[in-house]
Amino acid sequence: MTIKTFTAAEKLTAADTNTFLANAGLVYITQGTATSGTTLQIDSCFSSTYDAYRIILHNVRLAGPAFVLMQLRTTTTTDTNYLFGRLEVPYNTASALGRGGSGAGTASAWDIMVGDTTANGAWIDVFNPNLAMQTAYTAQSADPRTGGGFGGQHESGIQTSNTQFTGLLLTAFATITNLTATVYGYRMS
Repeated sequence: MTIKTFTAAEKLTAADTNTFLANAGLVYITQGTATSGTTLQIDSCFSSTYDAYRIILHNVRLAGPAFVLMQLRTTTTTDTNYLFGRLEVPYNTASALGRGGSGAGTASAWDIMVGDTTANGAWIDVFNPNLAMQTAYTAQSADPRTGGGFGGQHESGIQTSNTQFTGLLLTAFATITNLTATVYGYRMS
C-alpha cells in the first residue's frame, strides 16, 4: 500500500481515513471459546484474503497440566504430515533445552503450548494455510507449571501437504476449563 503524505491545513477525508489510517497490520477475523470438553474447533477462518495469520490463545486453563495441540482442517477432514520442534528455556537456568518434536516421522498435529489450572496464553503465526502449498507455523508461550524446570517455549514446524485449509482444531490432553482463541489476518495491502 502506498503512503500518503498530508500537508498542513489539508482536509482528512473519510476515504483517506478508511484507506490510510485504518490500514492496520492485523485484521480481526473471528473468535472461539471452549469451557468444557477437550477441543475447540474454528471453521472458515482461513481464506484467500490473507496469506498469514496470527492466532492468540488467552485465558487458557485446563483441569491439570497438559499439552495443547493444533491441527489444520478443511470442513470435513484434518490431515497428517505435521513436523515440529519445541525448545524451552527453564526458569531455573539460562540453557535452552530441546524438549520435544515430531522426530523422524510425521505427527498428526503441531505442539502449541502447555496448559494447567492457572491461566496461560500463546501466540501462533500460521503461514500459507489456504494456499496449495506447504504450511508453516511458529508459536511462543510460557509454561505455567511451577518448580523452575519449565519455562518459556518456542515451537515451530511445517505441514507438508498441499491442502488448502479453511479452519483449525485445538485439542487439549486435559479437560478445558477455558480456552479462548482469536484469529487475525495479516493485511497484505
